[in-house]
Amino acid sequence: MGLRSSRRLKALLGLTAAALSAGCPPTSTPPSGVNPNEAADRQAISSVLGESEVAPLFPSRLINDGVGIFSAGTEVLPSGFPRRWGRSYSFTVQGKETSIPESTSLQFTSATEATGLFKQDRAGKLVLDYTWQRNLLSKPFVETAQRKAHFRKTAGTWRLTDVNLVKIQPEGSAFKAGTIVLTVDGQPPRRFLPDGWIAIDDLPRVKADQWASLEVELSFEGATTDPAFYAFLSVPPMRDRLRLRDDGLGEDRQARDGVYTAHFRFGGEAGLRHLVIDAIAGKTFADPAMTNYDGTQWGIPYRVEGGEGR
Repeated sequence: MGLRSSRRLKALLGLTAAALSAGCPPTSTPPSGVNPNEAADRQAISSVLGESEVAPLFPSRLINDGVGIFSAGTEVLPSGFPRRWGRSYSFTVQGKETSIPESTSLQFTSATEATGLFKQDRAGKLVLDYTWQRNLLSKPFVETAQRKAHFRKTAGTWRLTDVNLVKIQPEGSAFKAGTIVLTVDGQPPRRFLPDGWIAIDDLPRVKADQWASLEVELSFEGATTDPAFYAFLSVPPMRDRLRLRDDGLGEDRQARDGVYTAHFRFGGEAGLRHLVIDAIAGKTFADPAMTNYDGTQWGIPYRVEGGEGR
């Protein structure tokens, strides 16, 4: 196994006690003898994570910004808002990745069950294009991607059974998300919580170009001086973000109730994808010269059936 592959596996399987205490199920070290085949089982789970149907569930970034600029679409933007903006990722912060001991990458709760946490830090820049500025402006940031995973061994074979929503945010972010409701045309509503489990066999399944709506409870805690923020929805493979609205217009049921809404259509590419809720603090855009950055992304996994192929 090459050095890059080894680092990737450490990032995929890496977890720390501090991260686990923030929301993972109980993962204290089990008594001796709980899993006598632990070494072989770790290797088997590593192989599971490399499978083509599993690997896309563990991205270190949710939005592929390319050069870091996305169009803001055709709607009228708030005063002072950049006409185009996006994230440009430069590299994985290897310091934390390589400091995670391999012996703590997984926690076995029994000989047939294990819990893990994907965690990886990335450095990047928020790239801003203002109408009054000739050159692009940027703000550096470091953010951490996290996703919990649950594995189960049946008939001698390990498989990934459950995940939670992937979350990417900088340290100390004030953003919080509550209940998320996804309603696909012709299907009953699906409700998700950021720390709740989602069965891999029960991911939302949609058809290419099918319409849907999404509602999410968003708050910006501890923001006594800067309560303003913007929320967007990204739907692969679109190159624009949709505004998530809380103004009582369109599909939004009630203005300023903390529930942000968007009506959208899924893309035509078949396979595993993520809907991405992207919340950005107002202070991030208010002063281009400032280095303040606060933004959080939540990724909801789903499968497009049919379509144009992967």
